Parts: sequence; C-alpha cells; structure tokens
Amino acid sequence: MAFRFDQLTIKAQEAVQRAAELAQQAGHPQIDPHHLLSALLAEEEGIVAPVLEKSGAERGQLHYDGEAELDRHPKGSGGSTPQVGAVLGKVLEAAKERTGTMKDDFVSTEHLLLALATVDSKAKETLSRWIAHETAHTTREHKLSTCIHRVMPADGPFTVLDLVAALEGLDPTRIWPKRSVERYVSRLRERRVVRRMCRAKGLAPALYVREGVEVPPLPFEDKTLAEVATEVLAARTMSQTELVVAMLEAGYQTSMTRRRLRDAVGVVLRGDRKRFAKRGRQWVTTGVDDYPP
Repeated sequence: MAFRFDQLTIKAQEAVQRAAELAQQAGHPQIDPHHLLSALLAEEEGIVAPVLEKSGAERGQLHYDGEAELDRHPKGSGGSTPQVGAVLGKVLEAAKERTGTMKDDFVSTEHLLLALATVDSKAKETLSRWIAHETAHTTREHKLSTCIHRVMPADGPFTVLDLVAALEGLDPTRIWPKRSVERYVSRLRERRVVRRMCRAKGLAPALYVREGVEVPPLPFEDKTLAEVATEVLAARTMSQTELVVAMLEAGYQTSMTRRRLRDAVGVVLRGDRKRFAKRGRQWVTTGVDDYPP
C-alpha cells in the first residue's frame, strides 16, 4: 500500500518537500534518507533540534557528514523529477508505524527522525556515529512509571518537583504533568517503595526518599502541625507566641511567615480540644497536670 503524504504534519510535509528539492538541485535521480536527514537538520524550529541536543549530537557535524555523503551520490541526466527511493519509502512506512506506537494521528518530524535512526541506510550510519541508540529516541514509547524510576535519586531525598525537572531533562519534547507524577509517587508510598520524610508545608513541597536509604532524619519528620505542637508543648506550658518560637528553634521548617504560622498554630490549638487545653494565657497538652512553672 502506497504511503499517503496527507498523513504527514505540515512540518513533516515541508521536510519531505525540502528533501525532494535537495535531490533535484544535486541532480540525484531519487530521494533517499540522507536528503530527508539534511532537510530535518536544516529545520530551525520544531522538535528535531531539542531531540538532537538532548542526545548530545552536534547538529553542525551531522549536517557536514550528511552533505559529504550526498556528494558521493550518483547523479542522473535529463533533469527528470527525482522519485522517492525504496529505502526512503521504508523510512516513511516505519515513521507511520511509530504513530501507532506513540498514539499519534499524523506523522511528524519526530517520527521521521526516529525512523531514520532505525531503518538500515547510510543515514542511519551517519546518525549512529553521533547518537547512541538509547538516546536517539524520545521517551514517549515508555510509560511514565518507567521514566520516573529512571530519574529517581537512588541515595538521597527528592521532591515531586525534582522528579518533574529530571523528566524534562530526560525528554524536553514530552509534557510531564505534575499531578500524574504526584499520583504515581503516592502509589509508590503505598507499595513501600518510597517513604515521605516530611509533608508539604505551605509552599514547601513534600520530601521523599527510597525505602532502605539511610538519610539524616529531619526535625519533626512527616508530622502534622498538631503533632509538632503536641511534641513541643510536652516540655512545658507556653503561650501561643512562645510555642511558635519554640517550634522554629527546634527545627520546624515551613515556608509560612512567622505571623501566618502563629495564626495556623492558633487554629490548631483552638480546634483540637482533645489534644490541647488553655490555662489562662498558657497552652498545655490535655492529660498533663504537672508542668514546670
């Protein structure tokens, strides 16, 4: 079944058209993968440049090698319009198959580049000299969970934002929804793959670490504001302001201002009568009668 060019995105159509122009200008009787590679490398905007940059490839060197290979192509005679060669036809079909794997509707320049890196041709050899096979593709064929495990720190704490940043570094061409990453990290906690070191506090995100990794414990690790207040009040009676100061001095970390923290502590103290009681201007934990003055 012949490849339908209406299956290409506008950018991909422009790349194939540019490849045809390169073949005609050089007097080549057919369009082959190297013409398409040169056309993609000449693209200033789009997805090809970031994919190559992430792979560590030098676009200038790739372009130079591609031009050198095109110079070795046999030239035709008669000025006839170049036709799509058999090998380029395989590349186009392989790119079309990629759309199904990646759940896309049209063949994009990304699919064309991936196909060039996998279908046997001189263009694949050129790419292989500068791009390792593992980095010649994006991560879109892999599940989010696989990518998260790939970037998750093995021996240190991390936040969901750290994971999102690492995923964006792994593949800048893919959208990494923060909410989806959060949901998967929550499932990892349920499976005891990771543990939460501390909860999110204001603008400060929650901190996680892999199970079994020994890291210095954080003050009040993974405790609620009420639990922290209870622990600090266990030492002596305090006013609301004194309690806030004692919590901060004990190492409690928060992105809230001291005034906002004081208000939040006040809400906790007044709202949890089973845990806290007020004696004059002082607060105590319930069930404790003898406090030092």
